[in-house]
Amino acid sequence: MGPIIERQGAASRTVADLPRHDALTGLLNHREFHLAIDTEVERGPGSPFAVVLLDLDGFRALNDRQGHAAGDALLHRVAATLARTCRRSDVKARTGGDEFGLVLPEVDGDRAEAVCRDIVRAISALDPGIGVSYGLASAPHDGRTREDLLLHADIALYASKRFEGESELHPAPGSRARAAKRAQEQGVRAQLASYAADIRNTYARELKRSQELRDSYIATVHTLAAAVEAKDDNTGGHIHRVHDLGLLLAAAVAPHEVNDPQMAYGFLLHDIGKLSVPDAVLAKPGKLDEDEWREIRRHPDEGVRILSTVPFLDRALDVVRHHHERWDGGGYPHGLRGDAIPQWARIFAVVDTADAILSDRPYRRGRPLEVAVQIILEESGRQFDPVVAEAFAALDPDELRRVWSHHGQADGPPARVTPAGAPATVLIADDDEGIRSLIRVTLDTGRFRIAEAEDGEAALAEARRLRPALIFLDWRMPGRSGIEVCRALRADPTTARTRIVMVTARSSPADREAVLRAGADDFIAKPFSPVALLEKVAEVLGPEALSA
Repeated sequence: MGPIIERQGAASRTVADLPRHDALTGLLNHREFHLAIDTEVERGPGSPFAVVLLDLDGFRALNDRQGHAAGDALLHRVAATLARTCRRSDVKARTGGDEFGLVLPEVDGDRAEAVCRDIVRAISALDPGIGVSYGLASAPHDGRTREDLLLHADIALYASKRFEGESELHPAPGSRARAAKRAQEQGVRAQLASYAADIRNTYARELKRSQELRDSYIATVHTLAAAVEAKDDNTGGHIHRVHDLGLLLAAAVAPHEVNDPQMAYGFLLHDIGKLSVPDAVLAKPGKLDEDEWREIRRHPDEGVRILSTVPFLDRALDVVRHHHERWDGGGYPHGLRGDAIPQWARIFAVVDTADAILSDRPYRRGRPLEVAVQIILEESGRQFDPVVAEAFAALDPDELRRVWSHHGQADGPPARVTPAGAPATVLIADDDEGIRSLIRVTLDTGRFRIAEAEDGEAALAEARRLRPALIFLDWRMPGRSGIEVCRALRADPTTARTRIVMVTARSSPADREAVLRAGADDFIAKPFSPVALLEKVAEVLGPEALSA
């Protein structure tokens, strides 16, 4: 009875293992290969590993010449060779007909390259008509996600096969590793360009639909803002004045967020809740009674209720809900205090009050700018965030007067910096040729003129010479760091308004804050995909920068 039970147990284990293994070779299957990559990724950035894709060259010809039985026998021998050549801890999988995959834990790129060379030699010795092409990607150098690593390995594999297909001399087995290396160097740009072109075409289609939706959103915002202006005609262009003043102050207090369209939407729609306030209350020239004040104090929450069904508003609602809160907690509708009040609402509260002081009302004349600044400073720490109040007082008075004097004639948010007419210049400042190549081929749309720099000094000189629309600036470069270059560009009036995206492998909140304090508009963390790069360009320059 005992042996039968043992045999049954062994059979059960075999059946349980079948879904994990390739039935022909006994190696792990395609699904387990992907799971093994995920397992290594989850170990964290402190655990290097490599992913290898292997493809047998000449396998189809062998199958045609000698039959499928000979092909199956070769696959068995390849599996045995991988088991013999690799460590027990290495994951070995058959991922397709003549395709294999390896996951090599705790190895860097150089060590993985040596393993691949050993495998190439061993498999090439199995049959004179068989060779091996391989693509190698190592973490964290080539990425920290399964998708990024497989993309890099696939590009390298494609490049290896492309090189051999175009070469007049078929490399001997012992030189196949060097051929793969040369292939990667010669073919990776072409394959990247192919990937980038496909991605750009797909992205352009989605971008066009997104742009149409965005235009509809903006029209909705302006329609709603116009409805409020018509409802409260005593304000005489208040909505557009505070919008412009708010963006001017935000550029000093939160420069990294001033291009977020949500901020502009919030400034334009802050008083949308007044649509629910009776006209008699809004137009009353004298003092309001308690019931009338109750109506007024409801308008922030009413505004959020009105806008809650609009799908594209998010942080804009922070301004609508909280622009009447006070730094000391004495405001409405929720009595928030200090930093609990969203920053955009704190910024807007200052310009909203300044505009009220400057504007004529039925019961009084508007006061001079100097008086508005004095009142704002006196209320610093009580009604207003002290940092925001000081920033308002430090703004150029002539610029404030110019913005305020528009009297609501502005056509909505200021135009964003976007390429128009002749191609706009993009400067790629990075000492990593791979990063420069990825950005260059992804942006090869005809809408940009690409310039490059390999160190900080060259980046600074090129930026001042070319005055590009956008700079991708590496955090760490020879000569000067990206942070130093960014500060120098922001201090120079000729480049102060250039869009800067910091390229960095560091993406903690503290690192992000350091990048934005230095004056960068945004940052993108390595490794990044072509899609992420295109999305970043659209965010910083506006979607129209990539529109056909």
